Amino acid sequence: MVAVMAADGAGSEALGETLEQPLLALKLVEERVANERQLSEEMLELQARRVEEERLKALYRVELDAIRKQVEAAGSAHTQDMESLRRDQEFVRQAKSKRQDMQDALVQQIQRIEAMQPLLPELLKQQLETEYARLGDADAALKDKIVACSTYLQKLAKFDQSISYAEEFHEIKGQEKQLEILYLGFGGAYFVSGGLAGRGTVSAAGWQWQVDEGLASEAKRAMAIFKKNARPDLVKLPVQITK
Repeated sequence: MVAVMAADGAGSEALGETLEQPLLALKLVEERVANERQLSEEMLELQARRVEEERLKALYRVELDAIRKQVEAAGSAHTQDMESLRRDQEFVRQAKSKRQDMQDALVQQIQRIEAMQPLLPELLKQQLETEYARLGDADAALKDKIVACSTYLQKLAKFDQSISYAEEFHEIKGQEKQLEILYLGFGGAYFVSGGLAGRGTVSAAGWQWQVDEGLASEAKRAMAIFKKNARPDLVKLPVQITK
């Protein structure tokens, strides 16, 4: 009985060992499969990460390119703005320079006008009164003075190119007399006063009046024709040409 039991115990042990080997192999296989599955999952996760990284890099490059273009555009706009500013500054500089040149020229012209004004006939002084006052107004705008100066010179030119009639008081032979005068522009003038007649000439001191009895008849006739008190006719009057 003992022997049989011993034999049975040895057989059971051998059978147990025989059964354990396949189970161990199966377990190893399962562990390997699990490891490979985990490795495969990790590889897939790594690939997914790489794909995401590439996508983010692409987005970053697009955004970086957009920023670069914006910076370039801003730089170009800044350059254009600076160039435009330089042009505006140059325009303002030239405008100020031209304005200063105009002011200087106007000041010189006003000085000549002020020196000439006292020498003008009273008739012409009255015609230029508004413009002369504007030129002497310290509060007048530059453009208003330029207009006044232009108008003043135009009236001077018109007077010089026409015949004008005036009645003025002047000293003749030490006495103040009222004269009827025909101005031939700035070329000269003829006057009559009662039985007196003569001519006027321009000098550095103004108009000078000299009696010339030989002009009485023709001067009176010229005066009557100009005032339409006589028929139009040719009148011979001496003209003095000043060199």
